[in-house]
Amino acid sequence: DGPTFDPRANPLAARESRTGLPARFDRVLVRSPLGRLRMVAARRFGLAGDPVASDHFGLAVRLELLAPATRQEPEPTWDTAVVLVPPPPTWPAIDAIRTAHDPAADRWMPHVTLLRPFVPERNFEAAACDLERAFADLPPAGVRLERFDRFEHASNATVWLDPETTPPGALLAGRRRLEGAFPGCARASGSHDGFTPHLTVAALPGATAADRAIEDWSTSWSPVEFRATRVAFVARGADGRFAIRRTVRFGNRVRTHRLAEALPPAAPSPEAAVARLA
Repeated sequence: DGPTFDPRANPLAARESRTGLPARFDRVLVRSPLGRLRMVAARRFGLAGDPVASDHFGLAVRLELLAPATRQEPEPTWDTAVVLVPPPPTWPAIDAIRTAHDPAADRWMPHVTLLRPFVPERNFEAAACDLERAFADLPPAGVRLERFDRFEHASNATVWLDPETTPPGALLAGRRRLEGAFPGCARASGSHDGFTPHLTVAALPGATAADRAIEDWSTSWSPVEFRATRVAFVARGADGRFAIRRTVRFGNRVRTHRLAEALPPAAPSPEAAVARLA
C-alpha cells in the first residue's frame, strides 16, 4: 500500500516534484486469459533506510500459477480454422492461378489448412494459450512450394501445391500437436484416412483436366519459398470471407530458454539490486 512517488520520503522525488504531493504512478497489470495467474502479494521497496536509487520506489509482486481447470472443449465450427498462411509478398504468384481456377479464391487467402473445423471465434484467446504450450518446442520450418499434385473426387479434381518443408514432416508434426490439443476438432475434421498438407490452387472438372493443368503450370511455375514461423486462427466474417484473427508462433520455449540463459543463476532480491546501484 501507499504511493510509489513520494517527495516527503524520497529526496530524489522531492527534487523532481512540482507539487510535493505523493502519487501511485507504478502498477503491475496481470493478464491471464485462462484465469490461472493470480497475484498473491505486492510490496514497495527502496523505502526509508534503503539506498535511494530512483525518484520512484520499487514495486515487487508475487504471482501464483494455479493448476489448469478441467474444461470441456467447445463445439467445433466450420466458420473457423487453423491455417498456415504464406507471407503476402508470395500471394501474387499463387493467386495468378487461384483467381482463375479456384472458386474459393475470393473467400480465402492462400493457405494450408491444418485443422478445420475449429473452436468458435469467441474461444480463440483460450485456444491460443493451449496451442502456445503445444507448439512450445516445435521450431519454425522452411517451406517450398514447387510441385503440383491433385486429389480426384467423384465429380471434379482439386489441384494443389505441395508444401515441402525443411525439416521434412514439419506440418505433419504441427497437425499432430493440434490433434492432441483439440481432439474434438480433429475428430470432426474427418481426416481419418491420413492428413496431407496442401495449398489448393484449382478446382477442375476431372482428373484429365487436372493432369493437363499440372503439366502446363509446371513448365512456367517458379518455386516459392518462405519461413513458417506461426499459424493463424481464421474466422468467417459477415461477408463470407475468412480473415486472420489471431496467430500463434512456433517454438515459444526456445525463446524462453535463450532468455533464461542470459539471466544470472539466481536473480537477486529487489533490495540487493538497489544496493548494487548505491
